[in-house]
Amino acid sequence: MTLLGYGIAVTCQFSFFLGNLSLKKLDRISTFQVFYLFQILMIATTYFLIQRKRLTLLPTSPKLTKTLLVRCLISIISSCLFYIGIRQISMSTVTILQMTGPVFAAFFSTLLLKEIFDITMGTTTFLSILGVIFITKPTFLFGSIDLGDDIDPHTQFIGSMLILGACVLNGLIAVMSKKISGRVDPLVVVFYLAF
Repeated sequence: MTLLGYGIAVTCQFSFFLGNLSLKKLDRISTFQVFYLFQILMIATTYFLIQRKRLTLLPTSPKLTKTLLVRCLISIISSCLFYIGIRQISMSTVTILQMTGPVFAAFFSTLLLKEIFDITMGTTTFLSILGVIFITKPTFLFGSIDLGDDIDPHTQFIGSMLILGACVLNGLIAVMSKKISGRVDPLVVVFYLAF
């Protein structure tokens, strides 16, 4: 079962990379058009699967429904930050910044789920944040940096902060998903995520 989980995780990451790469190459299509198309496809697919499994869209508890709706709102904000930011920075920077997501998930799981934050997690968190600082090269720390003729340092910094903001929110979404797991079917969670 663990091997299956790793296979699914690798497939998801690879699919996410291909989607990001495609988004970078679609210069003539508005970012939000791609975003809306993705959301519509996700809603249609999950609705079809929910109907096929005969699940209910509303959880039995109003508190769970509220949590799903808040998670949905955070997801919309995160997606908007991501889709705006991805057009402003290189694909390599996007990929590296996305790898900080688990750091924020660990932070939020400590804060919200009362999980233990040990020295190993602290060290990796520090190194991840240090890496982000070296990648984004904020001018208030590094001064003016020549990134070439086609890259504006201000645009790159703003794009990096947008992607980093999306990663922070994705960490929160992951913790919220774990908090409601077992009480709501995963298809219903994905359906709410699509709005």
